[in-house]
Amino acid sequence: AKIGAMGEHEDRDYLAMVVLSRDLINVRNWVGKLERLCTLAVEDSDPHALEMLDGVIADVLGSNVVQDVLGWQPGLGAAIIAMFDLADGKMPPVKSDAGESAEVLNRLFAEKKLPISRNVLLDRAHRQIRSPNPLYRNEAGKELDEFKRLIGRTLGPAGLVCGSETADALTARYTRMVEQGGAAGRKAAIDGVFRAMPDRATGLVYLCELAGGSFAAEHMPDILETLELVFMCRNIGDLCQRTLPPKERMLRATNAHRVAVASVFPPEMKTRLADFIDTILERYLIDEQIVEKLDHQDSPLRDRAVRLVQFCAAGVLPEGKAMTRARQRILMLLRQPNFDAHFIDGFTDPLRAQKALRDFHQLLVKAGFG
Repeated sequence: AKIGAMGEHEDRDYLAMVVLSRDLINVRNWVGKLERLCTLAVEDSDPHALEMLDGVIADVLGSNVVQDVLGWQPGLGAAIIAMFDLADGKMPPVKSDAGESAEVLNRLFAEKKLPISRNVLLDRAHRQIRSPNPLYRNEAGKELDEFKRLIGRTLGPAGLVCGSETADALTARYTRMVEQGGAAGRKAAIDGVFRAMPDRATGLVYLCELAGGSFAAEHMPDILETLELVFMCRNIGDLCQRTLPPKERMLRATNAHRVAVASVFPPEMKTRLADFIDTILERYLIDEQIVEKLDHQDSPLRDRAVRLVQFCAAGVLPEGKAMTRARQRILMLLRQPNFDAHFIDGFTDPLRAQKALRDFHQLLVKAGFG
C-alpha cells in the first residue's frame, strides 16, 4: 500500500519488485520461493499486483521446480499430462513433492488467476511433446498407448487445448514413431495422429487445427487427403464414438462442425464439411426419432414445449437442416390455438403462471426464436 502511494506507475512496479526480491532472497530453495509467491497471490486482491506476481511465478515455473510440483511420474507422458492437469487446476496435490505450495498453486490455476504462468506451463508441456524422449520409458511397445492417453488429455469439449500448437506438437511427436523420414514421414504422421484420435469427429478437429499450423505450409495436400476419411462416415456412429450418450454424440459432431466452419480450409471445403455433418445429424434425428421422443404425445403440452425448446437451446445442433427440423416441431406446437392458455393449464397461482410464460419466452429467444 505504501509503495502504491509513491511516484509514477513504473517506479511503483520497480520498487515492488525490489521489495519482493529482498523478501525472496531469504528463502533458500525454489519450492520455498514458490510457496511464498503463491501465498502472496492468494492474499493480494489488487489485479495489477496479482499480474506482477503471476509474472514472477511464471519465471519460477520455468526452472526445474516444476518437477517437484509434479512429483514422481512413471514416464514423460504422465508428466506432460500432469502439466496439463496443473494448468487447469486439476492436478491431485497428493502426488506432489512441493507440499502445500502445490495445493495453493493448483487452486490459483483453477481460479484462473495466473494466465502468464499457465502459458509458461503449457509451452513447457508442448516442448516436451515435441522432444525426442520416449513417453513411456519402460516398454517401447507401450509408446502408442501412452500417445493415445496424451491425446485424450489434450482434447477438451471445444477441441485441442491449444489449437494449432497442440496439433503441430502431436504430429511432431508422431514423426518419431514412424519408420519413414522427411516429407514421407510427416505425411505418415498426419495420417497416424488422425487414426489415433478417439473418433473421426475429433480427427476432423485435429486436421482443422493442423491446417492452421506450421505443418500446413508443406503438407496441406496431405491434410486434405486425410480429410477424405471423414467423408467415408455413413452415420453418426461412424463419426463419433458409439459408446457416447446421444447428447454427447450430437455435441461432438456439432463441435466438429463449428471448428470446420472456423478453419482455414478453402470456402468450398468448409461448406462441404458443414453440409456433411449437418446431414449426418439430421439423419440421426430421424433414425432415432429424437424430436418425436421429446414431443411425446402423452406428456402435457407445457412439458413437450419446454423439452423441445431446451433441446434447441442446448447447443447440440448447428444451424442447418437438423436444427430446422427440430424448430419446425416447436412451431407446430406454438401455432396451436390458445397455446398460452394451454401452456399455463394447471397453474392455480396467476403470478406463477405468468412467470412460467415469461421464462418460456426467454428460452425461445435463446433457442433462436427471437
